[in-house]
Amino acid sequence: MRSPAAVKNGQTTRRVRPVPRVRRGSALVIVIGTLALISVFAAIYIAVGQSDRQSAATVRTRTDLSEITGAYADHVARVIGADRLDTIMQPVDSARQFQVPRRVTTDAPYTDWARRSETDDLWRLFSPVGGNRYARPRNQTGDDPRVASDPWLASLRPTYLGDPNIRPFSGNNPAKHYLDNRDWYQISNFAEDGRFVNLFNLRPESGFSTDGTAFGGFESEPGYGVSIDSAGRRIRRMSEGLSLYTKLIPNDPNSPIQSY
Repeated sequence: MRSPAAVKNGQTTRRVRPVPRVRRGSALVIVIGTLALISVFAAIYIAVGQSDRQSAATVRTRTDLSEITGAYADHVARVIGADRLDTIMQPVDSARQFQVPRRVTTDAPYTDWARRSETDDLWRLFSPVGGNRYARPRNQTGDDPRVASDPWLASLRPTYLGDPNIRPFSGNNPAKHYLDNRDWYQISNFAEDGRFVNLFNLRPESGFSTDGTAFGGFESEPGYGVSIDSAGRRIRRMSEGLSLYTKLIPNDPNSPIQSY
């Protein structure tokens, strides 16, 4: 190994190695690299946080749906259970003014058309259970218009509700009348007020009203017609525009009406 020392004129001298120059920008590179690493960690943290929030929102949604499903199942069970002990009011005197409750002994898919969704008379108020647990006022004359019913019970088989002389699918061939059986005498009605809803009314677009200026949305209230919100807008009610009927011949104003 060579020595860095050298001899000159009887004197020993040493060679001085040049001091290497420090590269400029090294500290800047280190700082930038550190910031980049911190940015990566921050991005990962944000992504994990967003994923956790989305997971929590999904869990909450599933919980809410489970609660709604359970609540509706309880409602259906309550209606069917209440029908087990259902009663109707029947007269017991010759003037047919005094009524007492009688147990219902049969069930049939039928809706009592004397009942009302909105009324101040409790004896006419609709119930999905059926029956009529409120006595008719004594000042009412004549027979009680109410009958035993089971709105929650659906028909067991389809039928044809159109003109019996006009059967579009069977061509009036008695052997093929079953092809026309696309209607139902009754479908299950578990609504507390008996009114079906039109889910189109949840859409925020305008239109679908008499003058086309009523809006929809989640502010829709139960019932028919429209309501006025705080901004003065006309909001379609949930049963507005609801129909179970359609024209047999779409463009004919004299067309017979048939059920969907």
